[in-house]
Amino acid sequence: MRKHQQGAKGRRTGRAGARRALVGRDGELAAVRGLLAAGRLVTVVGPAGVGKSSLAAAAVSRFKNVVRVACWEEGPERRPTLHALNEALGADPEAGLPAAVGLLRGRRVLVLLDDFDPVHAECIHLVQTLLLHVPGLRVLATGRQPLGLGDEQVLRLRALPVTAPDGGDGPAVELFLRRARAARRGFTAEGADRDAVRALCVHLEGMPLALVLAAAQVPRMAPVRLAQLIEAGQCWLRADELPVRRHRSLRAAMEAQYALCDRTARLVWARLSVARGDFALDAAVFLCQGGGVLPHDVPACLARLAAAAILEPVREAGGVLPPRYRMTRVARDFGTERLHAAAESGAADDRHLLWYSRLATTAHDLWRGGQHARATLLIRDEAANIQAALGRSPRDATQADLAVSMALDLWFWWAVCGNAADGRDVLDRLLPLSDETSPLRARVLCLTGWLAASTGAEGAEGLLRQAWTAAVMAGDVATVGHVAHVQGMVALCTGDAERALGLLREAVHMVPADPVHGPPAALSHLALGIAHARGGELAEALQCIRCALSQPAARRDLLIRSLGQYGLALVDHLKGRRSRAWRRANRALALATSLGSPSATRAIERLLTDIERGPSGPGGTPVLPPACGDLAPGAAGG
Repeated sequence: MRKHQQGAKGRRTGRAGARRALVGRDGELAAVRGLLAAGRLVTVVGPAGVGKSSLAAAAVSRFKNVVRVACWEEGPERRPTLHALNEALGADPEAGLPAAVGLLRGRRVLVLLDDFDPVHAECIHLVQTLLLHVPGLRVLATGRQPLGLGDEQVLRLRALPVTAPDGGDGPAVELFLRRARAARRGFTAEGADRDAVRALCVHLEGMPLALVLAAAQVPRMAPVRLAQLIEAGQCWLRADELPVRRHRSLRAAMEAQYALCDRTARLVWARLSVARGDFALDAAVFLCQGGGVLPHDVPACLARLAAAAILEPVREAGGVLPPRYRMTRVARDFGTERLHAAAESGAADDRHLLWYSRLATTAHDLWRGGQHARATLLIRDEAANIQAALGRSPRDATQADLAVSMALDLWFWWAVCGNAADGRDVLDRLLPLSDETSPLRARVLCLTGWLAASTGAEGAEGLLRQAWTAAVMAGDVATVGHVAHVQGMVALCTGDAERALGLLREAVHMVPADPVHGPPAALSHLALGIAHARGGELAEALQCIRCALSQPAARRDLLIRSLGQYGLALVDHLKGRRSRAWRRANRALALATSLGSPSATRAIERLLTDIERGPSGPGGTPVLPPACGDLAPGAAGG
């Protein structure tokens, strides 16, 4: 018996280094020990490489009678867990469960079942029987999902934080630096190297195994280069000197979990790797179905992958809102490799673009229908996937047209909701790919010029001239009007009031009340009213603003209503009606805040500041409002 106890002790010493290097786990360590003191069955669960075994080894280091059983034995032959338990107890491995119960009965022993995932069902029966027949027994188990027994207490182990609560470097950075110094004597990370270390810790999502493998590369490459390679992909990270084979590379760690999945779950895993950020259940069903995967198979696969810590639930199932998930970075990189190996990458990209182009169309329809909050919330939830879909190079003309239409449907997100820089980057990539004979060409040029003017980029005027020419050739009167609106706002912001008035009058007559893409004519009316107000023509300004607010679009368009109240507050302010101006400006601010338009909010806040300061200048002339480029979001660089 003593011989087998010493053998178990020898196996435990294999993890002594991991216990000494335990970083940032003081709270979890205390929690595990507290749970062991309070209950008989504790399970530490988490994704591959999060440090479950190291934490468990540290937690049981204070206990005298510990029997450790490594459940995930590597090699061509895998012994049953019961055989390993009997061997650790000094009994015949083939003796069966009664022998283990007999040896444990009457003793106070803690059994550590480490990495039970490959023998999950067997461990459930084993633990249940032992707890029933051995009153003095406690069990600490580690795995990627709980055992599922009724009296089980579960501690979910998360990745290490990259940033500390005070804003400094977190435990993830500390672990990397500690292991890097062990790999290369005298290693220091200052300046750009320190920034690179933080960046690679973010890319590795604070996963301890990944940090250890990355630190092992320090003797061969600088942190800056290492961070660049990890950003492109991380499954290549490896360290052959680690004792556990499946921990010698991130690819091996993922392959070990991949082998435990059935065929359907593997297909779902690979096809979901095309997604970025978090995604909804309906998106997962669309992306994964086909090729042997039925739509009703996907929710169950998502649940299994989430239980195995391949997916992280962002919003749990069973609530009012549908569930959402995100895939860990290393799992996504591994799934991408599987997708390439199966020659499904092109089809997966096509499905991804098609789904999110439909989502963009839905958001555009909601915006046109006056459901601004729903439209912006929908796009905000899916922003990462939308950027990914538009960031890929289209494979053919059909994909290019689909991406261009998707970008146009998102005009309000780019131009109104404060994302002009992102939109400009997208359109700069898509513009050379758009068909010059397409009727959408003029709209793409106009939106690109609009966003270029919003961000102060060079070439905005040239893009707008090209858009005007293309719109005239295509007979697209609405786009001609939108070009005039943007040019008028640019002229107003640069102080050319006469040209601004002429262009904005042209926009008022050409832009429809409800265009397919772009703002309605009411916005041009409002801009014209502001231009009159800045010129001191308050009667004409009031007439234009009231005309804009009387149009049907004003009843459902939060932007028009907000800027209409802004215009009325401006006129009241210029007339010296301070109290009324202040009330209307606050009403406009509430509407702009609910809309989520940063530029409109800034303009209204500046007007409120001017109102609170009161009249100034010679003759008591009030302070003029801010630049109108902020009033009409995206209209000019300001």
